[in-house]
Amino acid sequence: MKIDPFASRRIHFLGEQDGPPEQDLKRQLSDYLRCEHEIKKAYLVQIAYDAASTPKVALCLVGEQTNIRQVVLCVETIFKELFQTTECIEVLFLNELQKSEVNLVARPFYASDGADSCRPN
Repeated sequence: MKIDPFASRRIHFLGEQDGPPEQDLKRQLSDYLRCEHEIKKAYLVQIAYDAASTPKVALCLVGEQTNIRQVVLCVETIFKELFQTTECIEVLFLNELQKSEVNLVARPFYASDGADSCRPN
């Protein structure tokens, strides 16, 4: 796991990642995120860092960044268990500009309603 809190590269949001496998991922991530009260919104989108890079799937989060390591570890575990892969999913915490940009290409699959709806496993 690599956490780069000072990513200086420009991110291009290409579009929402959606399909039957992604719906399963979004459901499992939503269940987890309900217990992470600092996360307010989540998007599953394709991103690219530049025109020459291969698009990647990213979980884009809006919220506090005090629990980054735990959030990334849990997201990676959910992703790897669901897809049975050694690949990783990008996990990004969005700044204000990125929040505006992602909203142009995708809708959040998770939005906190402020209620404590955490279900124990």
